[in-house]
Amino acid sequence: GPPPPPPRYISDRHRQEGAARLLRLLARSCPRLLCTYTQPILSSLLNKLRITSHSPTTAELLLTLGELLAVTPRGLEPQAQELLELLVDSLQRASASSSRARAALYALESLLSCAKSCISPGALVPPPYERFPTLLPTLLAIVASENSEPGRRSVVRVLGLLGALEPRKYRDAICRASSASSAAHRPPPTSPHPF
Repeated sequence: GPPPPPPRYISDRHRQEGAARLLRLLARSCPRLLCTYTQPILSSLLNKLRITSHSPTTAELLLTLGELLAVTPRGLEPQAQELLELLVDSLQRASASSSRARAALYALESLLSCAKSCISPGALVPPPYERFPTLLPTLLAIVASENSEPGRRSVVRVLGLLGALEPRKYRDAICRASSASSAAHRPPPTSPHPF
């Protein structure tokens, strides 16, 4: 197998996980204190989530993000689309029953709850189903494979927060996504004349 990571890398991962856990506890225990520092903490979490590939560390960071979103009253409009993209990507990359998927689902639920109550309506335009056509199949796959009742309830809450979807609009979004995907993989057309 691959060589083990150097000890410094392991201690950095443990330090990041511990820091995320402490931030999560702080958000839960002292939400008013944390509201003052929401933007810098959010920026730091987003940066860490972009570069972290270790699944347990990512799960801790996602849980912390979910807690932070749950206590953040406002000011998320600039990052709402980026947060949504990152959470959907994390959800789709993780196996359905992993701690990373559960953490991404929790953070997505927190973001959507916050979007319903304190983010301006235009912050998540286009709607998540249209922007991420594979989101619904991913969520349904998680519901089908989830063994625990609380896990299934969490997915159903996210589906409820996302709202109803007109089947025709969903079909159109799937068609656009598949045509864009096939166009990206198609070789560029060659012209008969080089000039």
